[in-house]
Amino acid sequence: MQWKQAITLPKAYGELEVQECKPELFKGCDIIFSGLDSGVAKQREMEFLKADFAVFSNAKDYRQDVKSLAPNHDSSARADLVSSLSFL
Repeated sequence: MQWKQAITLPKAYGELEVQECKPELFKGCDIIFSGLDSGVAKQREMEFLKADFAVFSNAKDYRQDVKSLAPNHDSSARADLVSSLSFL
């Protein structure tokens, strides 16, 4: 395998251990940040939740139906935000 990097990575990165995605292997962690694909995330992230980990995920399986507040993305969401802040 050849990596195409603009800079050389520190040697310590090459010494990192890759582990299976199982809660019992992450006992020293308090928080899990997950970037798993949605097909895998649904099962694996639930295993971590049931093992009492705080899991932050970007998989679509657990997204709530919320409006986007990104500028220039959804004008109705911005209008809702402005009206909800009218007490200022």
